[in-house]
Amino acid sequence: MIPALPQAEVERALAELAEQGCARLGVAIPEAVLGPLRVRCDELMLGKVKYEGLFFQADSDTGAYGDLTFGKGWVGPRLTYRKLEKLELDPLFRALMESEPYWQVVAARGGRERSLYRATLFNKVAHGGTYLPWHQDGGRFWGIDRDPTLQLWCALDDARPPPLSLSLAPCTLASTAPVLP
Repeated sequence: MIPALPQAEVERALAELAEQGCARLGVAIPEAVLGPLRVRCDELMLGKVKYEGLFFQADSDTGAYGDLTFGKGWVGPRLTYRKLEKLELDPLFRALMESEPYWQVVAARGGRERSLYRATLFNKVAHGGTYLPWHQDGGRFWGIDRDPTLQLWCALDDARPPPLSLSLAPCTLASTAPVLP
């Protein structure tokens, strides 16, 4: 079980979100939950756990974004997939998405109604990995009639320093208003 966040922390994050277009909640998910999620990531990439419809994109061998291959999906067991999508199919990830900290933020932003835009793992391998140029995938890019109004991100591991990790430019995301647990 994932405990609720202190209400003052949610209010602080929402004020930061309104001012800067993004906010950080800090450590909101306990290690007892993160550890099994990290194991599940490996199990998915190695094919030990499988779900029909799970999307895979392998990392490039060179680290160059232009060398990525698209449309191949699963190419065998390897820990160098750069992206997995449709994580809502997995019960461990689904439980995270339905956990109280996420609901608190959604409810504070206007109610308990929600829809899922993307449940994606972005994987940066320890040695190497593809440099991804700055961009923002909006709803229209994915065939949705509008951009999402709230995006929630959860780091499963400690991140390497930018530019090798997720970087945000404050105020550029105000239209999608992500909150980073």
